Amino acid sequence: MTYMSGGHLVKHPRAANFAWRCPNGMFLYWFHNHGGTFIQANHEWLPYEDRNPVWLMAGREVETPEGLMLEWSQPEILLYDDDTYVRMSYPDLVVEDGRYYITETQKHTARVHAIAPALLDGLFTQWENRTVARDGLLLEVAAPASEAPMPVLPRFLERDFSSPTHGTKDLRAGFSLDLWLELPSLAPGQVLLDTRVHWGQGLCLRAAENSTVEIVLNDGRQECRWTSDPGLLVAGARHHLAVIVDGGPKIISIVIDGLLNDGGEARQFGWGRFSPTLREANGAATLRIAPAVRHLRLYNRPLRTSEAVGNWRADL
Repeated sequence: MTYMSGGHLVKHPRAANFAWRCPNGMFLYWFHNHGGTFIQANHEWLPYEDRNPVWLMAGREVETPEGLMLEWSQPEILLYDDDTYVRMSYPDLVVEDGRYYITETQKHTARVHAIAPALLDGLFTQWENRTVARDGLLLEVAAPASEAPMPVLPRFLERDFSSPTHGTKDLRAGFSLDLWLELPSLAPGQVLLDTRVHWGQGLCLRAAENSTVEIVLNDGRQECRWTSDPGLLVAGARHHLAVIVDGGPKIISIVIDGLLNDGGEARQFGWGRFSPTLREANGAATLRIAPAVRHLRLYNRPLRTSEAVGNWRADL
């Protein structure tokens, strides 16, 4: 199955996947958004792994020379479990009084989840959305700018003083970087955005090997990083890039020119997990900005994929 006629393949391991027709005539598809030949050469259970998180995308019927076909949106994370070995599956869709619900089980408990209307609306209207997201916008900078005051990003964790042990409180917070960039070359090591202090704490977005970009997050205790899929950036061309750091499932996802990175043929996963013990990504009070960055928006929350696509469609 492809996202559109002649488009790239939808990735899914060996697990239940379902497409449901909705009352509005569109479709919803449950899948796990990874896979490929990478899982074929390993032990017998590996193709059944990684059913967490669950992803959801919308489909619509389109006319093609071959007849009616389904065209799919870019996907959103629907469900996740903090235990990455837990596998959610065997779903069904329930629609009642205009509300959408998903049922599932993880081999022990059967559950029903209401789907957030904003997530559904974003998926169903993703093809037409040309609106820049404003909710949670902390900073907007247009070129030329070599630096800007850096807002404080939401922390992922803090101390829980209501607990007898004063242990960890997971805030399930996140943030997003949304930018237009034009790299004269794809040489690795070029720093695009940087708030790191001299001991490394902060964040950095830079060009990396294989014509990718890499996000680096450092809380002064540990460092996490993830790269975009190779082959999507072209030297001298203008690209839209959204880096979504979601402290709920602890996942970094990257959207380039309206396409959520899924690993393609280069790797099993296009989205990556960061450490559940990473406390924050705050660094210096000044954000350093490279000339290749033409426009920047910084959000105090993880954008939905549909919002990142809308920012791309809205252009500069």
